[in-house]
Amino acid sequence: MVTKKTVKKTKLRLKKFFQNRYFIFRHGHSDIQTEKTAGRRPAKEKEYNLTMKGREEVSASAKKIKKEDIDLIVSSDLERARQTSEIISHITKARVVFDKRLREFDAGDLKGLKSEEIWKHLCDDDDLAFCVLPNGESFADVRKRAYGCLVELERKHKNKTIVIVSHEFPLMLLEWTLKGMEIEDIIAKRCAGKIKKMKTGSFCELCFKNCQE
Repeated sequence: MVTKKTVKKTKLRLKKFFQNRYFIFRHGHSDIQTEKTAGRRPAKEKEYNLTMKGREEVSASAKKIKKEDIDLIVSSDLERARQTSEIISHITKARVVFDKRLREFDAGDLKGLKSEEIWKHLCDDDDLAFCVLPNGESFADVRKRAYGCLVELERKHKNKTIVIVSHEFPLMLLEWTLKGMEIEDIIAKRCAGKIKKMKTGSFCELCFKNCQE
C-alpha cells in the first residue's frame, strides 16, 4: 500500500470570458500506449515516441484542423507531445512553444505501473481529487497547472486561434472544468466510466460554459 497525503482543497477562479479560440489536441498513439503504462513525465526518464499509427493519425487530424487558421501551438515538452506538435506545425505552418505545465500526470512512486493498476489504487481513495501520490502530484495539481497555462495565454494573446497539445488526463480535466464541472465530479464520473477518453491524435474545440455570453 502506498502512503498518500491530501492537499488543501482550493477552487479555481474561473475567468468570465476568453478572448481567444482554443482547440485541445491529444498526442498521437505512442510507445506508452503500447506498453499501457501511466504517469511517465520527467525528461530524464525513458522518452516515448510516436508510433507509425500515431504519426498517421496526427497527420490526418492536422489536415482537418488546418482549415481553422491556427495562429499558435502550445505543447507539453514530453517527446510524444513534442513530435505531435511538430507534425501539426509542419502542416498548419503555426509556430510551436513548449510548456511543462501541459505534461502528463505525475504518478510519483507508481510510475511504470499499468494504467488500470494506478486507477484501481486511486479510485479507492475517499478524497481522490486531492490526494497526492508519494513523489508525485494530485489531480487537482494537474488541473491547476493546465488551467494556469490557459490563463497565461489569455494574458499574452488576443483574437488568436490556439492549439493546446497535451496528454489525455490534463486535457480531460481542462475540458470538463471549463464546462462547469467541479473536480470531484469530474474524477467520480471518470472512475465510473461516464467520461470517455479522448482518442490519441484527436482534437476538439474547448467549450466555455463558465463564460458569460
